Amino acid sequence: MKVSMLLAIVFGLLACGDSSDAKFDAAKKVNTVEGWATFLKDNPDHHRRFEARDLQTSLARSNAKQQDTVEAWALLEKCCWKQLSKTQQKNVRKSQIRAAYFQAEGINTLEAWQGFVDNYGMGNSIWSREGVSRRDLASSVDQLEMTDPVVAAVNLAEKVDAEPNGYAVSLDLTNNTGKTIHKLMMRVDYLSESDGTILVERYPLVAQINPKGDPRSELEKTPIKAGETRTFYYMRLPPGFNEYNEGEEDERWNREVRVTPVMAVFGK
Repeated sequence: MKVSMLLAIVFGLLACGDSSDAKFDAAKKVNTVEGWATFLKDNPDHHRRFEARDLQTSLARSNAKQQDTVEAWALLEKCCWKQLSKTQQKNVRKSQIRAAYFQAEGINTLEAWQGFVDNYGMGNSIWSREGVSRRDLASSVDQLEMTDPVVAAVNLAEKVDAEPNGYAVSLDLTNNTGKTIHKLMMRVDYLSESDGTILVERYPLVAQINPKGDPRSELEKTPIKAGETRTFYYMRLPPGFNEYNEGEEDERWNREVRVTPVMAVFGK
């Protein structure tokens, strides 16, 4: 039986004013967040109302974690906020902001980032702070001139005459923004003919520290002046391997990548 038909049965039973377990059982059979909301609204004093609230909260949390969308996290907040602990409420807010960030990143326009900043840019999370930087970058990204990325087999320890055991991605970027770039994070998408992006990595072209804390050269820490060209160079194991050299190479990778500037800090 389709969900819409089951919902009709639930709502029909709820409208009958029957205080038996039939209404609860009908709502449980459909088991949707909306169905539980209707049950609780129409039966505020039902003897199984606390069980219904627990089932609704559990379902809404499961849906939000599985779907990981702004809408799913917002629905959890709307329906079940009082059922969550303070820690859970905090995590829901963080997850909603993160989902909104990646939603804006998928669109990646100035309008999308401005919308993110308007709704979430005042928070203290890393996503809120990066969202402001992404908005600022979106207005200047067309002024970052990049060559096509080159993928080459390399030895990750950079030993002369050693066998290649990884791949390097490189390109040249010219700063035509008229501003100095103090930090610039690049996103590298490893691509597949059949499945699109199969791996995403982020690595800074210029920054004071690396994401994992390993040292950077003086050039890598030096801001990129207006008009300057800088080479982006990033090495890693093939997709499919983790940082501990565990796994197997993902055969879907077609040795192509897409590189996108995703976060910048500008200054004088």
